[in-house]
Amino acid sequence: MDAARAHDPRVIVEAHAEGREVECSVIGNSEPETSLPGEISTRGAEWYDYEAKYSEGGMELAVPAPIGDEAVARVREPEWQTDPSGVRRRLEELGLPLFVKPARLGSSVGIAKVSEAAQLGAALEGAFAHDPLVIVEAFSAGTEVECAVMGLYEAEASVPGEVVLLKGAEWYDYEAKYSDGGVELRVPAGIPDAAAQQVRRLAVETFLRVGCAGLARVDFFVEDGRVLVNELNTLPGMTPTSAFPKLWEATGVPWPEACDRLVGLALERHRAERSGHAF
Repeated sequence: MDAARAHDPRVIVEAHAEGREVECSVIGNSEPETSLPGEISTRGAEWYDYEAKYSEGGMELAVPAPIGDEAVARVREPEWQTDPSGVRRRLEELGLPLFVKPARLGSSVGIAKVSEAAQLGAALEGAFAHDPLVIVEAFSAGTEVECAVMGLYEAEASVPGEVVLLKGAEWYDYEAKYSDGGVELRVPAGIPDAAAQQVRRLAVETFLRVGCAGLARVDFFVEDGRVLVNELNTLPGMTPTSAFPKLWEATGVPWPEACDRLVGLALERHRAERSGHAF
C-alpha cells in the first residue's frame, strides 16, 4: 500500500482472479468514446487507440476536407427549435436525398436518409435525440470506400476497400453493418489506381491534420475518379465484420502483427507523454 501511495494517493485493491484475460471494445455515443480513453490515461496505462484530447473533434463525423462545406451543413438543436423554417431553407441548398446524422455518434445509430422534404423534421428530431449537434450531408452516388490508418508522428494507410451492400439494403445502416451477410468488403476497391492512391494519401493527411494517434478509419466516396472525404472514425470497430482488421490483412499486415504495431505505438506515445512531450 505504501509503495502504491508513493505514486498516487488513490489506491485500487483488487482480488486475484484465476482465468483468462478479456478485452472489451466500447461502442456508443460520444461520452464513452471520449471519456474512457481519458480515464485510462489518468491511470498511467498504455493503450492503443486515438489520443483523448483529439477525440472530441475527431468524433464529429464531417471532416472539413475535400468533401467541401457546400455538401455539408451543421444544425444545432436550439436553432431548429427557434427557427425551423430558416433551417429548412438552408438545407434546401443540399438537394435531395440527403442524410441526417448525430455529429458525435457511430455505427449508423440515429442516422436517417431523407428522400422527401416532409421527412426532414422527423429525421432531425431522431438525430437530436442522440446529439444536440447534427450533420446534414448531401447524397453521393459514388462508390463507398474505407481506408485504415495507423501511426503517430507519421502514418501509414491500408489498401482501400469497397463497401458493397447485400440483402437489398438501400444504404449502409446499422443492420447492414452488423448483421451476417449484410455487407461485403471488397479489397482492393473497384476504383481506378489513381483514385486508390489518392484515397490512401488523403487518409493519412486527414489522420494527421485532425491530430489522431494510434489508429483510425477514414471513409470516402469516389465519384468518377473524384475522391471525397466523408467521415473520420477515431475508434473503428474490431468485430468479425469490421473493416479495420480486414484492410490490414489485405495490405499484407497479418492482424497479430497489426496489434503488435498498435501496442508499440501506445508504448511510444506513453514514453513521450511521460517525458513531457505531447502529440
